[in-house]
Amino acid sequence: MWGKEAVSRLAARREHAAQIIAALKPWLEAQLSRIPQKSLLAEDIRNTLAHWPGLTRFLDDGMLELDTNPVEKQIRPVALTNKNALCR
Repeated sequence: MWGKEAVSRLAARREHAAQIIAALKPWLEAQLSRIPQKSLLAEDIRNTLAHWPGLTRFLDDGMLELDTNPVEKQIRPVALTNKNALCR
């Protein structure tokens, strides 16, 4: 989807991902009721559900990137310079 306009990205996300995301939340809630509440998995599911609006925001905004690769590529030279300066 890189290099596509926000409108076409948003349409593709709504066509392909919206149904999966819509089914994921009830599935997570069902799994949460079936596992021990003090388990790490239950904690992770609760954390996921707590951040649900942020996790699904990509379905409402085609400008949002689904990964951080572009940002990571831009800050890599700065991070490497800082790391090299610390090692001297």
